[in-house]
Amino acid sequence: MNKAVILINVGSPDNPDTTSVRRYLREFLSDPFVIDIPAAARWMLLNFIILPFRPKKSAHLYQKIWTSEGSPLIVNTRKFADALQKQLGSKALVRYAMRYGNPSIESALAEISKENIREILIWPQYPQYSNSATASAIKKVYSAAGNYWNVPPLRVIGSFFDQSFFLDAYAASAREYLDKYESSGKKLDHILFSFHGVPERHIQKSDTTGGCLKENCCQQQGKNYCYQNHCHATAAGIADRLNLKPDSWSVSFQSRLGKSAWISPYTEMRLTELASSGARNIAVISPSFVCDCLETLEELNIRGREEFMKAGGENFVFIPSLNDSELWVRGASGFLDAML
Repeated sequence: MNKAVILINVGSPDNPDTTSVRRYLREFLSDPFVIDIPAAARWMLLNFIILPFRPKKSAHLYQKIWTSEGSPLIVNTRKFADALQKQLGSKALVRYAMRYGNPSIESALAEISKENIREILIWPQYPQYSNSATASAIKKVYSAAGNYWNVPPLRVIGSFFDQSFFLDAYAASAREYLDKYESSGKKLDHILFSFHGVPERHIQKSDTTGGCLKENCCQQQGKNYCYQNHCHATAAGIADRLNLKPDSWSVSFQSRLGKSAWISPYTEMRLTELASSGARNIAVISPSFVCDCLETLEELNIRGREEFMKAGGENFVFIPSLNDSELWVRGASGFLDAML
């Protein structure tokens, strides 16, 4: 075994308490790829506005979804890594790391450095490219790997938003939940694809066409660094596999932070709008995540559900992330095997 794979996800606090959450948020929000403003302004925003208040609130949210095994994101990523290791066997050593928090990228590299590894494949677990997630993770790996005397050869696996193994797995997962709901004699009015949001300025800074955020821009192909374009392509790919009619599904963006403009429409507003327009039965899927986490389990399945019901909705079908589902593991292992 002379090759290794490191799966990288965003990360999670070590525990759902205020101290752990504050430590995690400090590392996360200090990243200039996340809050892309001058360093002095970012420090003031973090230390005088965010950290004095947000950790306690966020800790309460984490407590709602924490499991006996720990953070759902960490647990799900670990199970996926273990399943991949079983599939790949001696072809590669599989490890996982978090961009922020533990297990760290540094610890994964340290463990791999003890083995006779000739090449490391870095696989950020973000289907759609974004600077705040993908670019940040890649930069962190390069920085950490550069601290070794023997710098290991690295190969980065890019975004996979339009890859069949990913779209097929998500469509199959969604179909299972949709069929179960419809087998009860009920009919869905709408399916909402909710993606993690980013500030509009992030999209514009990555634009190489000069037409960013203009009409029909996100439906155009060939935008290598456009997160919003990737999200629309993912939703369309899954919708096509599910044979959804064009007016039966839509795209929205969640997890907005701060007062600046983020890409829209916003999920919380879209849920209320759907209920108000007569959609009583909806399903929600969030394919910017491959593992369930705070944003899917709490923001969507708890708060999103409550918002929809409060606005007049009747049935809210939550479709989980891929986690370590069989088709996802099999597809991902085949994808990796072709690269090893």
